[in-house]
Amino acid sequence: APGGILPDKLAPRIAETARSMWWVYIILTFAEVVMLLIGEMSLYDAVAHAFATVATGGFSTKNASIAAFDSAYIDYTISFFMFLAGVNFFLHYQAIHGKPKAYWKDSEFKFYAGVTAIAIVLIVSDVAHLYPGDFLRAFRDTVFTVVSISTTTGFGTADFEQWTEFAKFVLVALMVMGGSAGSTAGGTKCLRVQIIFKAGYRELKRILHPAAIIPVRIGRRAIPDSAVASVLGFITCISILFLFSSAALTAMGVDILTACTAVIACIFNIGPGLGKVGPTDNFFFLPDLAKFILSGCMILGRLEVYTVLVLLIPDFYKK
Repeated sequence: APGGILPDKLAPRIAETARSMWWVYIILTFAEVVMLLIGEMSLYDAVAHAFATVATGGFSTKNASIAAFDSAYIDYTISFFMFLAGVNFFLHYQAIHGKPKAYWKDSEFKFYAGVTAIAIVLIVSDVAHLYPGDFLRAFRDTVFTVVSISTTTGFGTADFEQWTEFAKFVLVALMVMGGSAGSTAGGTKCLRVQIIFKAGYRELKRILHPAAIIPVRIGRRAIPDSAVASVLGFITCISILFLFSSAALTAMGVDILTACTAVIACIFNIGPGLGKVGPTDNFFFLPDLAKFILSGCMILGRLEVYTVLVLLIPDFYKK
């Protein structure tokens, strides 16, 4: 879990835990390869896209990404495995060992699945008119895009730059949220979002009941105040990184929509943004300095900020 929040002990030793996670990763990858081969994808493409899906990397062997295959079966298959890649791998581990109910007992999974479902409903109802007479295609593109963005994979089947402003707003919100803790997805992580909401609600209740002791709970577990503070600190660091990086890009002449979504896409390791870095564009046109800044954002985002920033604290080097 991010920042040491809600630690789950898979195995008594780190090596055994890592080995368990590798098996989950291998099983998911192998299963996707088989499913893609059934969909008449070549072995090379199936293996490449399975690796890019389960790792939420989003790199394709085709310039047009997944849209190049123009297959509903392939779209839904990859959507399914992207969704699984955004789930806490500990839950997959439990399911493989005969405990499939672990998914629905997990508060974060229910939040992740619920937000994904709501986003699909909101967007498909808002963009259906852009697909006259072809609701099934609108639904297919929406499902794929929502799952791709929410898991920070970045595969594409549709140019969502042409969608409505509301649909793009929902997608940006999904970019920031990301997948589950303990998954390969990037983003803030659903667990942190839950804690932020619960902590905010707790403060409202404290206004009414100043003397009350009100713990922040995720499911049945109370979150230590130190973990809540860690989450708030993470959000603060990410916000500062976003503001300074976006300001730097706009100072170089990049329009604000492109600058802000490029920074979001890089911090949360998504790939496409909006504006001039949309799903059918790239970052080639940006000044070299902007590319260096965004490269730094990718590193800081993937390592979740704290890991890198702690190196800047003098106490780190003291014995």
